[in-house]
Amino acid sequence: AGDRASWGRVLAPWREAALERWVSVSPGDARLAWGGPAEVRARLTPEGARRGLRATALVFETRGGGVWRRTEWTRTGVDEALWTSESLCAPLDYRLRWRDLLGRAYRLEPVPPPRWRRAVAEVRGSRAARRFVLGTDAAVRARRGDWVAVEAEPDGPLQSAQLRLSGGAPLPMSLAGGMWKAGFVAAEDATLSFALVGSDNRRDSSPPVYSLSVAVDVPPTAELLSPQVPLVASPDDSLLIAYAARDDGAVTRAALVVRVPGRPDQVHALPVPAAPRAEVLGDFSWPLEGLRAGQSAEFWI
Repeated sequence: AGDRASWGRVLAPWREAALERWVSVSPGDARLAWGGPAEVRARLTPEGARRGLRATALVFETRGGGVWRRTEWTRTGVDEALWTSESLCAPLDYRLRWRDLLGRAYRLEPVPPPRWRRAVAEVRGSRAARRFVLGTDAAVRARRGDWVAVEAEPDGPLQSAQLRLSGGAPLPMSLAGGMWKAGFVAAEDATLSFALVGSDNRRDSSPPVYSLSVAVDVPPTAELLSPQVPLVASPDDSLLIAYAARDDGAVTRAALVVRVPGRPDQVHALPVPAAPRAEVLGDFSWPLEGLRAGQSAEFWI
């Protein structure tokens, strides 16, 4: 079973060949970016013009649900007809007809743009390295001067990849071990995006955008809570030192520094939590046995 045109193509295949000689169809079969614009252009060949064809007489047909239907051209002229779509999100089968001649069927197939299967930004600072999964974590958070290394795995082969920072020049990414990599120094709040070119030249006209939040690295502060006034003690005593230390990131080390005139400074490491915290409160028993009677000392955190 089949429509009349289908039987005609079987019984008289030269008719299709004739229409193909008289009308040039572009793009023919094509893979296009999903959601991007599409167009079909039918232009008379010199042979078609000599035979008296007019583009306005060409019928544009598309197939839906297994049935071919006439579709209106977007624009027609004497020697050319054009059909356009602002966004193609499903395969489109199309063909041309002129009188009893039927052209071959073509297909426009939208394919997804190249994207990352997984992308991670690792922020490397003086305190510790932190990893952020792009598209999963709310934002990449760094301090000014931190190094941000991006590593990404594509969902298909790529010709090239660039990392784009708002307000800056694109950074080329290099391929190593199946991963595309690039890095930069965090300077200010910005957005990240990527310009990917697939092996078949596909591009993403609207790539995802990710946020980068950069904070100023404020120096840590330390406070001696006790004692807060000058005092007198024996070399046989121990002095209880209470202290607080704060940082906008995490306190990883703290020390009591003791200065005695005529001696090198003594540094006593103070305990801090194994899991770094932004604020540390603690105490330390400082033995005074290293001091002689009559000596004075200054100390601070």
